[in-house]
Amino acid sequence: MNRARLQHVATEFRRLHQGIGVLGGVTFFVGSILFLYDGLLQHAAVWLFIVGSAGMLVGNVGSALITYERRELGDSSRSGA
Repeated sequence: MNRARLQHVATEFRRLHQGIGVLGGVTFFVGSILFLYDGLLQHAAVWLFIVGSAGMLVGNVGSALITYERRELGDSSRSGA
């Protein structure tokens, strides 16, 4: 991924990454509650865990990209590049 594309994704989709991360956390929490019940609800809980953890991963990767890009832009502006 080239630098301009990375910068665009990191800055333009910040709220999307955060929203996906929050939705993943909520999904994971609901899955935790469903694990208290037997049968079909436990099966649903497994899938909610998988979907929720994937959402949290996407949110964290997005946040990491934003942090990386902000650091890179900050370092470039200080060095005069």
